[in-house]
Amino acid sequence: MKRLINHSVILALLLLSSLASAQTLVRGPFLQKGAYNKATICWRVSPATALTVKYGTDSTNLDKTSATSTSATNSCVALDSTTLQANTKYFYQVYNGATALTGAPNQYFVTAPVVGGKKKSTFWILGDPGSVAGEAGSGGVAQRNVRNAFRKINQNAPVDGILMNGDVAYESGTDTEFSTNLFIPYRDDFAKSFVWSSIGNHEAVASSSGAS
Repeated sequence: MKRLINHSVILALLLLSSLASAQTLVRGPFLQKGAYNKATICWRVSPATALTVKYGTDSTNLDKTSATSTSATNSCVALDSTTLQANTKYFYQVYNGATALTGAPNQYFVTAPVVGGKKKSTFWILGDPGSVAGEAGSGGVAQRNVRNAFRKINQNAPVDGILMNGDVAYESGTDTEFSTNLFIPYRDDFAKSFVWSSIGNHEAVASSSGAS
């Protein structure tokens, strides 16, 4: 009986240890630096750990694997340019070892055409999406209404880029405001469209030149 109890205690401790160390994506994944043969995928994970990205042209067979990221809370991986083809749709998933981490649904990116090539492209330009003062929740009501209207009009067609021209995290550009007013409401969009942003005066309140 004593041996059985000891084994039960050990199993319980192992289970608790496993649950305590489970990684969770708390921001992203989101896409950066897209080109005809380049894509960078970024995220915030808790607790900090080294992750990889599996990707491929078939959503049921992610047959390529990125280099391993640094073991950090905020990290990115740049996909190997020799594995990417121009004007091609790739599906991807962030992994901790053999375990896929839950992110946005239907994660993918589309590479640009080669330099000089032609393609009909769609860009979503957002200015001062911020949040309406006094509104609670993940971004303001007006912000979410505009986002939902764009999604409805676009009908899930690929968006080649999201251009953000500043003041994207009201009121002061704190880390919490970036999460609440930017990364949470646009999580699904950032997971499948390359994002380019410029700094606005609201973000400058909580930033420093050394960290910006």
